[in-house]
Amino acid sequence: MAKCAGGDCMAAASAEPPRLPLGTEPRRSTAVPTLTELCGEAIAAHAIIDVRNAPDVLEFASRHGAAALRLKALRLITSCYEAVQDVHPAEVLRDCLGEELYARLSEEQAETERRVRRISLVGEVVEKPTPCEPVVPVRTESGRVTYPYEQLRTDVAWPPGVGAEDREELLSDEDFDRLFGMSRTAFRKLPPWKRSNLKKKVDLW
Repeated sequence: MAKCAGGDCMAAASAEPPRLPLGTEPRRSTAVPTLTELCGEAIAAHAIIDVRNAPDVLEFASRHGAAALRLKALRLITSCYEAVQDVHPAEVLRDCLGEELYARLSEEQAETERRVRRISLVGEVVEKPTPCEPVVPVRTESGRVTYPYEQLRTDVAWPPGVGAEDREELLSDEDFDRLFGMSRTAFRKLPPWKRSNLKKKVDLW
């Protein structure tokens, strides 16, 4: 091994390391998102999540590790839990939310319902909550304007221009058949008292 003489060793030790040619410097390591993460972010940015598909979206996002999509689905479910409960069975919600979150949301909803009943019993006016989904009418191929069932129920603030009478006429054909178990034509042939009773049962009175 060659030895340094005098101050040559100190000079060599303090000398700057040789510079690498331009373009050959090592790059800093950066975390590259996975394809699943990119897909999840893209879906979260553009997907329309509503009370009908939110549990399925949440289950999909949890299974594939799509954090942004999972957060978006969770936000809708927690903010619209009453409407979600009306659409999906308890076991479906328990499976996708987990036992702890399901129990907490269900208890909060039950407490809200108890409070509303107490207020109603003493005669105070209870303001109707606004729908948690954006009020966006859907126009059918025939040009008829329809709204989702959740936006026409008795206990929510109805969309602009919608009155108390004949709200069932603003349902889509699919929602109408599902709720009343018959076609519009068959429904219109019923006597008025029968139609009124059916509308009360589905909360459209």
